[in-house]
Amino acid sequence: MDLSIIIPCYNLEFYIAKCLRSIIAQKLNDITTELIFICDSCTDKTAEIITNMMEETTLNWTLKIVSHRSSGLSRNIGLDLARGDYIWFIDGDDWLLGDGTIQTLMTILFQDNRLDYLKFDFQSQKFTWKGDVMVWRYIFKKSFIGDLRFSSKMPAEDDDFINTIKKKPSKNKEIKTCYYWYNHPREGSIMDTVIKNKWKPVDWSKV
Repeated sequence: MDLSIIIPCYNLEFYIAKCLRSIIAQKLNDITTELIFICDSCTDKTAEIITNMMEETTLNWTLKIVSHRSSGLSRNIGLDLARGDYIWFIDGDDWLLGDGTIQTLMTILFQDNRLDYLKFDFQSQKFTWKGDVMVWRYIFKKSFIGDLRFSSKMPAEDDDFINTIKKKPSKNKEIKTCYYWYNHPREGSIMDTVIKNKWKPVDWSKV
C-alpha cells in the first residue's frame, strides 16, 4: 500500500461528501491507497454518508466509530490502522484541488528517493496566519513518524506533532503549488470555536 489517508470526522454531514468526491475523483494510475475514517462522537449522519458513498467505489476504506472528542486521538487510531508507506491526514471538511493531486504528490515523494515528508501550499477563503503547523499540509513516510503520536489537547495538537517531527533529521521537500482547500472560515468548526473564544481554553464537552 502506497498511501493511507486518515480523516478524523466530527459532525460533518454537510461537508464530508465534498471531501470524498474530491478523493474519489483522483486519477491514481499505479498508486495504491486506503482511506481511514475515524468518526469521533458524531451525532449526525456523517458515518452514514461515508458508508453510502464509499460502498459505491472500489477504494479500500475503513470506518471506525469512537468517542474521544479529540482529533489528535482519532488520528492516532488511524495511524495504528494504516498500512500505507506514506500517511496523509486530511480534514473531512476540506477537499483536494484537482483530480491529479495524489498522483502528482506521490510521484514527487517516490522520485526524490522516497522523501521523509513533503510540504505543499494550500488555498483558503480567508487565512490570517502562516499555517506551517497544519498537519494536512504534509505527507509523511510512516516509518519516519515512527512511534510519534498526537496529544489529546485541542486546539494545537498539530503544533506539537509538527514541531516535534521537524526536529528529526530528514530528507524533505517543499513545493509552492496549492493542492488543498482549507475550508476556513467555517461556522461551527473547531477553529471557529477557538477563535471566537479568543484562543482561551474551550470546554469541548459542551461544544
